[in-house]
Amino acid sequence: MYIMTVVGMWFSTRYRNKYLSCNEDKKLLIITPSIRGGGAEKVAVLLVKYINRRKFKPVLLTFRTGQTHELPSNTRIISLDIRGRIYFKFFSILLRLIQIIRWEKPTVILSFLTHCNLLTVMATKLSRVKTIVVLSEHGPLNLQLKLEPHVSSVVKRFGVKVLYRLADALIVVSKGMKIEFVRKFSLPSGKIRIIYNPIDSEEITQLSKENINHPYFKENIPIIITVGRLVPEKGHSYLIKAFRIVRKLRRCKLLIIGNGPMRKELEQLANELEIRQDVAFLGFQKNPFKYLAKSDVFVLPSLIEGFGLAIVEAMACGIPVVATNCPWGPGEIVINNVNGLLVPPADEKALAKAILAILNDKKFSEQMASKGRQFAAIFDVKKRIREYEDFFEYLLRTGV
Repeated sequence: MYIMTVVGMWFSTRYRNKYLSCNEDKKLLIITPSIRGGGAEKVAVLLVKYINRRKFKPVLLTFRTGQTHELPSNTRIISLDIRGRIYFKFFSILLRLIQIIRWEKPTVILSFLTHCNLLTVMATKLSRVKTIVVLSEHGPLNLQLKLEPHVSSVVKRFGVKVLYRLADALIVVSKGMKIEFVRKFSLPSGKIRIIYNPIDSEEITQLSKENINHPYFKENIPIIITVGRLVPEKGHSYLIKAFRIVRKLRRCKLLIIGNGPMRKELEQLANELEIRQDVAFLGFQKNPFKYLAKSDVFVLPSLIEGFGLAIVEAMACGIPVVATNCPWGPGEIVINNVNGLLVPPADEKALAKAILAILNDKKFSEQMASKGRQFAAIFDVKKRIREYEDFFEYLLRTGV
């Protein structure tokens, strides 16, 4: 502990001019891996944009430089500019976080995602700064750890069970996630708060009106669309197989928006199924909403989810939704046969049947889209950000 303190003081002196700031009342330090994309990062950006600055003054700290999300011009950003894998530079990041927390002296710290959360708890305790520490998770961690290498999984699981207890609260984005953290990580239920992810309805509506220059939209053919990272847990292979079934029965096209390590594998699958000419991989799109609003059905084929933000965004664009009832989230958003269709995960036949049910019945499709748009209003950013504000004020008021 003594050595850590001495080294931390050295960092404090070295970086003092870079990070020193005035001691504003109720400063909120938001810590996130990056603001390059992803649901959690998107929520962090919306918090910076919409939080009531008469209540909390946000400062955004990111581990990596670069951004794909727009931020207000007056946003204070601290970037650690970490290159390479975070866990290879664990102690370097930890020391820098200790120094930053000492100089910023935030009233509340809100951290996003597991790596950031573990580092934030350690840095806060070692900094000896009195602050409220709130962690947030946006995915089914227990299921995600099963997909990781054994050593990494064991270390993270131990870290979550021990260090998360030292935080003042944990925010999760679905009821299923709360149950998982209580049962699988033995965290106290009273420390966990559910706050559903927000969407910026006004911005989505505005962006959805932009024109599209893509050949698929010049033909009078139904378009099936999905948005998400190209990783195994998102289940894209099942959607591609389902699309092959659908296409045998009627002409249609498939749009896949998102980047990820599985792109080549998924393109090869489309080739093997002899449907590649009707499947477009668009990669990351800064504005996916213009594609969503002009497509005929949105499909979320995930095997696991924390919430399923893309579902709500699709609903806000007025497009009918088909989603897998996977752990966790989609079943808390989609009411089957009311505002969308739910099917079992990892089942291309069920996906195909649901897609055809919407494509073959215009009245049913319009009904799903209308109900979905109404339901999406519940997740409007102004309502959800107020929940964060109220929760922070509750923690401060009760002196947790």
